Amino acid sequence: TGKHKFVIKTKDSAGNTDTDTLTVTKSARTDFKMTLYAGWNLISVPSDPVDTAIANVFSNTGIKQVVTYSATTPKQPWRIASQAEGVWTSQTTPKLENITAGAGYWVESSDFEDQTVALSGPSGAGDVRPALITIPVVAGWNLIGVVDQDKIQTQKSDFGTQLAVNIDGSSTNQDLFDYIAGTTVTKGYKYLAASAEFDGLNLNDNQTDATIGDGL
Repeated sequence: TGKHKFVIKTKDSAGNTDTDTLTVTKSARTDFKMTLYAGWNLISVPSDPVDTAIANVFSNTGIKQVVTYSATTPKQPWRIASQAEGVWTSQTTPKLENITAGAGYWVESSDFEDQTVALSGPSGAGDVRPALITIPVVAGWNLIGVVDQDKIQTQKSDFGTQLAVNIDGSSTNQDLFDYIAGTTVTKGYKYLAASAEFDGLNLNDNQTDATIGDGL
């Protein structure tokens, strides 16, 4: 982090010289901040947390319960974890012990405190590009999240912004029509925690934004 100054000096065969100076400022990454209301919230994370343990992701003491649903295990689709006096436990099988990108999560909070968490960021120059995150869905109802495969929108101010993807070097905003392209999804809902009500999603082209932090 900080400022880095590069000085480039050149000289051609005729003896002509030139000096160019470039200053680059690199800022430290900031933690992703989830806006939580008292009561139930339906959220997701756009990339995997640096530490996926539920106690690290949901460290606020006001968070009482986290619930997710995996339709790929129909005999036991629900995973539930509860917090009491700072200790998280999960009694379901399978247990809910880790929070990852791709899933949607119901989060019960007793207050209006925002939750911050460090998320994995974009690959650097020369890094091996990580595998794409795939979200398995089956016939019937599913609970999914909004994933940023580029891991760009994974910092403090990105919660609630429209998902954008890099297409041929340009940042292109995504709606839900783009996000679910290639699937058989025909109906969906989001939960408006501020008013405690469900909102039906218009999945047609150019109708409903794919929003960072939403559970669907």
